[in-house]
Amino acid sequence: MSIKKKISMSNAVNAAMDNMNSQNTRDVPLYTVWGVEADRKIGSYYAYKKTICVLDVDHCTAELPCSAVAVIAILLGDHGCNCGLQFNSAINFFSGGNAQIDTNAGFIVIDPYMTVNVTGVRWHIQGNKIILSGDFDQQKITIQYLAYEVDEKGFPLINENHVDAIAQYIEYKHSLRTRWFDPEYKIQENVIMDLRKEWNRKCRNARAEDGDPSASDMREITGMINNPLSGIGIALWKYNDIYWGR
Repeated sequence: MSIKKKISMSNAVNAAMDNMNSQNTRDVPLYTVWGVEADRKIGSYYAYKKTICVLDVDHCTAELPCSAVAVIAILLGDHGCNCGLQFNSAINFFSGGNAQIDTNAGFIVIDPYMTVNVTGVRWHIQGNKIILSGDFDQQKITIQYLAYEVDEKGFPLINENHVDAIAQYIEYKHSLRTRWFDPEYKIQENVIMDLRKEWNRKCRNARAEDGDPSASDMREITGMINNPLSGIGIALWKYNDIYWGR
């Protein structure tokens, strides 16, 4: 796949802070969250990688890794982080005539060691947590998910050509906060609207620079987020504004 050059989200955060003449490092986590929002709104065919990890369950909830953007499937129990074939076998079972994946109200939680009596448990994502319909307290689940790659400090890696637009979005979001500041610190509404217009312009430019994927790229992307046999969409997104279209 023709991957764009990746750099740390910290570059966009630092650029925004420089533009705002801000030295307040306490806002860096918030600016990073806004940066991820902006990158989702821009959209990228090449932003995520398929990953597996094991999570602890607290009654009916399990905390997702911060880098996660979508969950593909869940296996009951601890199956380690190299069980991709088990996930493929389980998903293929459900895409056959024996069972069906529910793509509307949560996917089915499955245990690949059960050949016939597959456990069906609905789940959904709320905030940064998986919410299970049953109580599995102190148990473990293994999830296959799509995630941002991160740098050594935990900042997401983004396309280099997204930096300017993301910095602009952070500036725009910060300007919105000033509506509740004391009068002498408020940013005027016409300036806020100008920042919004500039963000929209830079967002469109970043999308255009990403370019459309080639036929082979599109096949790989489709395979990453859909079952290759059934074509069913198998990724439950943490956010509902992931941009895949053009």
